[in-house]
Amino acid sequence: MDQAAYLKAKTQYDQDLSKYREQEAQYQKDLKAYQEAKANYDQAQSKYVTDKAAYDQAKAQFDKDQAAYEAGLAEAEAKKNEEGYLSQPMSQSLNFQSEPNAVLTVQDGVKVYDKDEINALVASWNLDGTAMSDWANLMYWKSDLTKIVLEKGKPVTATYSNLQNSSINGKAIKKVVYTYTLKESTKSGNLMPLFLIKDPTETVWYLDFHGETRIGVQVDFYGEDGQKLDMNGALVSFSSLNASNNSAEYVRGFNGRYIPITGSAIVPQADTTAKADRSINYASEGSRWDYGVWDKADGPLSWYGAIVGQAQASDITFDIGAYNSGSIWFAFNSKIAAKGVPTKASSASCTYSTDCAYSTNCSSCTGSATSANCTSSAN
Repeated sequence: MDQAAYLKAKTQYDQDLSKYREQEAQYQKDLKAYQEAKANYDQAQSKYVTDKAAYDQAKAQFDKDQAAYEAGLAEAEAKKNEEGYLSQPMSQSLNFQSEPNAVLTVQDGVKVYDKDEINALVASWNLDGTAMSDWANLMYWKSDLTKIVLEKGKPVTATYSNLQNSSINGKAIKKVVYTYTLKESTKSGNLMPLFLIKDPTETVWYLDFHGETRIGVQVDFYGEDGQKLDMNGALVSFSSLNASNNSAEYVRGFNGRYIPITGSAIVPQADTTAKADRSINYASEGSRWDYGVWDKADGPLSWYGAIVGQAQASDITFDIGAYNSGSIWFAFNSKIAAKGVPTKASSASCTYSTDCAYSTNCSSCTGSATSANCTSSAN
């Protein structure tokens, strides 16, 4: 081969080699992109399968709950005039029934008393024998609770964190804050002992010392993100509101609306108080039953001394009070004493999309993975 032919062939070879190397580099680049896209596709497809299974399970549960809810609401409507049923059929969106693992924290700067300290304080008030008998009885049974003292007009907060079982409209409740303010105490002046229970759904013990006591209560619920939850529409229980001919326990100034239970002795009064207007403790005083018959937690006749509150704001406020009753337990929760209150079905929490095509942008898609549309241009 002469020199000219060689140089021509060499030039063509170099050109072909350069082109090949460019094509090889492009091929490797396309192959890498393809492999990354394929990995993203596989990840999206796997997540879709998992999400779809979870969705199907949640949807099946929702359909079951919705059917039970609709049947329950129909029953409540049909039986609204029967004893023990809500006079206005409503559904429940709040689940706040038991929190045994809650962590209670009292507001900074508020003293928590031991037995000796609080006994000494109450003894210094020179209460009469009946009042001191009330005190001795409460201390005998409940001295292990968290004990604080309210001062008239000064709010004190009790915060419960680590909630595990509660929700509103399907959203988890992780914290509840109670704010207590002493408004009236005819026997102990400007001070009142308050016994806080570890479980916020069992709430509090207080006394009226056979005088009258009234305490303001505000309840605020918080979600997983730490934000305050809207309680509008939730049903809360005002139950075990005992009364005799000369004593009564009551709720007053609720910022929602009362829903009476058919046949219950607890009725709303003109001054926003909800209480019995006659004795419900003793058959000898005209009650249908002695309190030992109806006043049992979750008992079939507990509706006799109860009324339901429907929240109409983000927070819930009301006063608790009593006169001539001695020591009083008040439990705030969603355990409605009325019969047949259906739980509102919450939407299926797992959703998935169906428009995730296979591409390099699919890694965050939770929907179905379709056929590949990304191919290598190497040849």
